[in-house]
Amino acid sequence: MGVAVMILGLCLHLSGQAEEAASGPDGEEHLRFLKEQASALTLRRAENRDSSIALAPNPVLRYSNPLSGGQGGSGATFLWLEGTRPISALSLSIRPADNRVYLECAALLPEPLVCLRQEAPFWSPAKMGLSKQMLTEAPPPVDSASRRLAQMREMARRFSAATYTQADVRAELRLLPTPLYRFSAEECGVIDGALFAFVVSNDRELLLLLEAVRAPRGDRPAHWQYSLARMSSRREVISLDDKQIWSTDNFYREAIDQRTTGPYIEVRLGPAIKTESMR
Repeated sequence: MGVAVMILGLCLHLSGQAEEAASGPDGEEHLRFLKEQASALTLRRAENRDSSIALAPNPVLRYSNPLSGGQGGSGATFLWLEGTRPISALSLSIRPADNRVYLECAALLPEPLVCLRQEAPFWSPAKMGLSKQMLTEAPPPVDSASRRLAQMREMARRFSAATYTQADVRAELRLLPTPLYRFSAEECGVIDGALFAFVVSNDRELLLLLEAVRAPRGDRPAHWQYSLARMSSRREVISLDDKQIWSTDNFYREAIDQRTTGPYIEVRLGPAIKTESMR
């Protein structure tokens, strides 16, 4: 079986898992509603606003978070893809505490972007977090796709992360061992890649993108690189091999004019739909 077929099969399997997470009529109604909200968004490169980046039609993750302030609710994480390579992540969630829809966007790669909702720009990431960092002390990518997946799972376990409430209460994040999405993008020099999530309950709080990359010139072997993207407004601290490599401040403590130009944004939208479980 070819690499592309194997990866496509994995992606379809993960999509199926996401769909199965929305069991019952309320879950299906929520999913339809969240897809409608997602369809109102457009992502473009800042230097080429005439061409949109495609949003994958189905989520890579369905989630709820009963441990987060009792909010529970339901949410879905989608990916904007350029070809097969993920460029940015989108999460939409319904929180019954205030019956509102919350939107979160995170850039995965350091290209300036513009995101529009109903044709009005609301997010223009001009600066990045930790992106395209070479992963040291990692074995070179092997030839086998299944063994590369094992390599990526092992490398993902080298990372750890924690989140902090406004009261500065620390909570360790848990790594989901199965990637949300796997891909190859040879046109970009990416032999293989996978997107992992660190979660509370099953709610993604941090994304880790691992990629096996060919050197621009043929005089160096392929190597691994990683990018980190917050998917939470809370303060986070991330470590690699037990050494802190990155931290983020509470999103709402940033200056208002900086929130729309950073690599992550959270926006509270209008009221959610009403279903029997929410009445």
